[in-house]
Amino acid sequence: MGPSAPWDDTIVSHHRVIACDGSLLARVPLEPLVSFLRHPLAVCFTKVSHVLAKDYLLVPWRDEVFPRPTRRFFFDVGASLYASGRTKGGYSQDWFMAQYQARDLAFDRVVAWEAANSTDDTILHQLPPAIRAATTIHRTPATLEALIDKEDERLTYHNFPVDAANESMRNPLRVLEALTRPDDFVVLKIDIDTPSIERELIGQLLAQPALMQRVDELFWEHEVIASPMAHRGWRIRQTEKGRPKETLADSYAYFRALREAGIRAHSWV
Repeated sequence: MGPSAPWDDTIVSHHRVIACDGSLLARVPLEPLVSFLRHPLAVCFTKVSHVLAKDYLLVPWRDEVFPRPTRRFFFDVGASLYASGRTKGGYSQDWFMAQYQARDLAFDRVVAWEAANSTDDTILHQLPPAIRAATTIHRTPATLEALIDKEDERLTYHNFPVDAANESMRNPLRVLEALTRPDDFVVLKIDIDTPSIERELIGQLLAQPALMQRVDELFWEHEVIASPMAHRGWRIRQTEKGRPKETLADSYAYFRALREAGIRAHSWV
C-alpha cells in the first residue's frame, strides 16, 4: 500500500533510503520541524479545537518502510486506556492501531505502560475482542524472559509507573531492546507528563546507537517554556520543581538528532 501523496521536497522534510551500491531507493516524507511543532491551528481560539489534532503527522505506508518488516511492535509509554479521550482526540492506542493498520503495518504486539491505576475490567473493557483475549496485565515488572516467552500476546499492559534508571525493570527501553530485533518495525511513543523522565529516556536512546537501530518511528511530546502551548495546557507543568528551562530550540535539536540517526521522530500531542 502507499506511497504518500505527492509532496514538495523543498518544503517537506524527508529521509533518503540508500541501497548498498549507493543508489537512491526512496524518499520518505516527514513533517518539517517548524513553528511550535504542533498543528498550525493548535493555539487558535476557533469553534473546533485543534490542540490535539494529529493530521499534520506523516505516518508511513508499508512501501515506505525498508527493509520490509516481518514483525511490527508498538511501545506505548504513557498509554492511558485503549480509547480514553476519544471524543476530545486525546486517545493514542486505538489511533496508532488504526493509522498503521490502514497503511498495511498492523502491529503484531503492543507493549504499554500507564501509571494511573485501573481495574482489570476497566483496562479490558475498551479493547477489541481479539486483543482482549490475548492481553496480559502486569501490576509489577515481569522478567524479560517471561515477556519474551509471550510472543503470541497482542497487548502487554504494565499498570505501574516507568523508571528511567538504566538497569531498572521499569525502564521501557530495556523491554524494547529485549523483545525486538533490528529488522523489526518498531514504533515508540513517549508521553507520561513527567518531563524529567521523558528527557532521560530520550537521552538514553540518543546515547546508544545499537538501541537507536531498533526504533523506526518515535512520537514524543516535548514540553518546553516560551511556547504558544503555554496557553493550551502546558502552563501548570512548567512549574515542575528543578525542571531545566528548555525551549523550542532544544526541541529542534532533539528531533533533528533523532532524525539524523535514522529515526522518524514526530512531535506528539
